[in-house]
Amino acid sequence: MIKGAYPHNMLMVGDRFQDIEAGKKNNILTIGCNYGYHRLGELDGADYRINNIKDLMTLL
Repeated sequence: MIKGAYPHNMLMVGDRFQDIEAGKKNNILTIGCNYGYHRLGELDGADYRINNIKDLMTLL
């Protein structure tokens, strides 16, 4: 529902596998945060990984 309400490009940024899974299931670009609460290997499916929220600007 949310994706349909916003016609612009979007991406999912998160630190848990549920964030990446939700993005993948909705055909949204995913970015895993190497900081936060994730466990080893939990973000392996992310399209990109960042070490700091400031790193997000290099991908946009």
